[in-house]
Amino acid sequence: MATIRATRPLVIGSTRTAWGDLLKRIWAARALYLLILPTFLLIFVFSYGPIFMGIYYSFCRYDGMHAFWIGLENYRRIFQDPALVQSYKNIAIILPFSLTVGTVMPLFVAYLIYRLKSPNLRYWFRVLYTIPMVVPGIVNLLIWIFMYTPSGGINTILTLLGLEKWTLTPSGPRSWLGDQKTALGAVLFVGFPWVSPMTMLIFLAGLEGISTEMVEAARVDGATGWRMFWNIELPMIFGQLRFVIVTGTIGVMQGFQSILVLTRGGPGYATMVPAMRMYDVVMPYGSSQAAPQMGFGSAIGVFIFLVIMLITILNFRVLRGSRVETEV
Repeated sequence: MATIRATRPLVIGSTRTAWGDLLKRIWAARALYLLILPTFLLIFVFSYGPIFMGIYYSFCRYDGMHAFWIGLENYRRIFQDPALVQSYKNIAIILPFSLTVGTVMPLFVAYLIYRLKSPNLRYWFRVLYTIPMVVPGIVNLLIWIFMYTPSGGINTILTLLGLEKWTLTPSGPRSWLGDQKTALGAVLFVGFPWVSPMTMLIFLAGLEGISTEMVEAARVDGATGWRMFWNIELPMIFGQLRFVIVTGTIGVMQGFQSILVLTRGGPGYATMVPAMRMYDVVMPYGSSQAAPQMGFGSAIGVFIFLVIMLITILNFRVLRGSRVETEV
């Protein structure tokens, strides 16, 4: 027996009707749209405008005054410039390390505070871990610079521990930021124990937002300790975890302030990162470079943006897949 299936008739003017309805709704609320128009124009001019200009200048030889179209020449230099090539190797070490310790350590501390039975203890530990947020970041970096000097705290501590040979080089006491062999490791160690107060508070808020009924039901089913964390609590804070990883990736790829203060990418190119190289070619003051290379710097910025977008998409896909597997 033949089966007859009804199909939805194709409406030729459906798209036109949808656009017409949209325009009618906009016209009905035109006063509201006029109110947000100035803000939108400011955002477009001062946010999106520089983005489009940067993309255009990335195809030019631009010194800040005159722009000459050179096609893909700047993008070819991205893979030929010695400083940039070394910066790719450095960022391949810095990014996974920073994401790992910058996620695991705050999550670990947040979980310990979350597990405290006393509300008063929870409160005071939150306060203690939040206080460092009021200290300017430059102050922390200056302290670490002093710690890494030949007469600083790192060499002193190692000497007291009987590891004096680690503090010596053929030319004298070790300057940890001035030695190509140790500079990158020293930069990575800055911020130990890598517990960001803001990240810790984000994780703690997520953990405290978990339903107590769900936790109690899991305990009745026999979930305790590691099983409770892995199967119940961690999946419930996947939103916070995704946010921390994505923003952490963007921060590491775009950030160069600590490198600028600590080493300025040196010695040599031992601690150079792409964003630092972009800053160097655009602001060459104090270097041997003759003039600002705005076009080359714009190309580096566009390249960094594309890499960040790719890594962010991969992060979302991996975390979404991991969440599905955990829930199953």
